[in-house]
Amino acid sequence: MDVAFNLKEFYKSLGFNAVFSDKLYNADLLVITRGGDSAMDLSTYSFGLIHFYDYGGWKHGRLIKSLPYSNTIIFSTAPAARKSIIEELGFPENQIHVAFPPVAVKLWTKKIKTSKFRYIHIGNYKPIDNVDAFKEKFNKCVTELGVDVWGMGWNNVVKEEKYHGKLGLFKVSSVYAQSECALGLMYPFQRALTFSGRFWHAPLNGCAIFSEPGLHTRSIPGILETDYSAGDILDKFKTLKNRQQIQENAISYWQEKWNEVKKLAVDSFSILEQAPKVNSSAIVYTKLKAHNTLKKYYQIMEIFKLS
Repeated sequence: MDVAFNLKEFYKSLGFNAVFSDKLYNADLLVITRGGDSAMDLSTYSFGLIHFYDYGGWKHGRLIKSLPYSNTIIFSTAPAARKSIIEELGFPENQIHVAFPPVAVKLWTKKIKTSKFRYIHIGNYKPIDNVDAFKEKFNKCVTELGVDVWGMGWNNVVKEEKYHGKLGLFKVSSVYAQSECALGLMYPFQRALTFSGRFWHAPLNGCAIFSEPGLHTRSIPGILETDYSAGDILDKFKTLKNRQQIQENAISYWQEKWNEVKKLAVDSFSILEQAPKVNSSAIVYTKLKAHNTLKKYYQIMEIFKLS
């Protein structure tokens, strides 16, 4: 959901009337996120340009093959995914870029508050297979360190006084802003291909992240790699920078990444300039389940307006 909100802000900043939708409409720009791996029939629609964000670590072969290559641009988080899409699907290599989805820094950044929590985890319990090298270590660490937890599925894992239930998307920043560090566990398929949203969300609010090693864990500021043993985390906790410095580094980094993907997006508008004008809109397309959740946030937060 956070990616969809970021994309809406991103394309709005580029001059588009950006709207969320789980249905397709004619538009100058179609932005696809969480599109799944089913073919899309676009034959009855008019889109001057298509941007597809391949950030989840999932397979999208059937979906990508159904898109018109001539006016489609792909943004992928992993060089390996880019290579696979080019070689296996014959996608033009000059139209697929390795880039993070943009992060709307101001939307998620709060003023750092007095520390209330030392160790936290915000996220649903992950039903990962027991053969995974990190799952059990992570769960054990959560209980050993007395981690404060928000999310579904944890009520039988952590002590009652440490379990805070579900947390609304727009309340997450406030919790990070009063926490010293967070533990994050990725799904196995994510580690070599993408990154977790908490990698930007927590540091933007001065909260460091402990994570198992992954593709981007050494390049994103505010992340400390760990094997999730309590001793390792206790030792590395002593090396943490002050929370203000963590926040400043994160803001600088994600603003830079915003500008990088902005340049790539703007460069692709040369395709749009050659297409017939439709309605100056950008549709951020999401699957139905995600769209219904976004609609709920529209109504509660009154941040955006559905078209």
